[in-house]
Amino acid sequence: MKPAIKVILATCVAVPSLTLSGPAAVAGGNGTYTFTQTEHGRVGVVRNVNVCTGDRVIVRTVTNSVFHVTVTKNGLHFAGAAERTMTLTPLDPSKVTYEGHSTVTFVNAFNNRTTAVSETYNITARGSDGSHLKFHQTAHATADADGVVTVDFDRQWCGSA
Repeated sequence: MKPAIKVILATCVAVPSLTLSGPAAVAGGNGTYTFTQTEHGRVGVVRNVNVCTGDRVIVRTVTNSVFHVTVTKNGLHFAGAAERTMTLTPLDPSKVTYEGHSTVTFVNAFNNRTTAVSETYNITARGSDGSHLKFHQTAHATADADGVVTVDFDRQWCGSA
């Protein structure tokens, strides 16, 4: 399975648990439940790989995000968006450090006929040597009621400005 689809599917498992951790609203008494969570200024530090250079890096982020979940008698829909400032510091100090901005959006929908997951991810950053890093990813997967994957793609692009 492609890495992006693994991330999307992991999100599909993780985000529904948010519905259990916060207040839910019942929409019109028709069995529809909704939940929205926003977060501002969340600081994160992880080890990762710069997807454009292959360099091992420490990624420091400050993230603002919103997640929305709707559960109906026919299925589940959740979507989210996050924007963050980020610094990618290479473990090898002779490599370029990048500072910039990233955005991610995703939409996932599940019902008795189909499952669909989509994600778009963008990074724009400036290097300590004056270079620019740009990354774009679009991924989507759809499966029918029998679990047969009918659409599956993960397109990634790295470049410089």
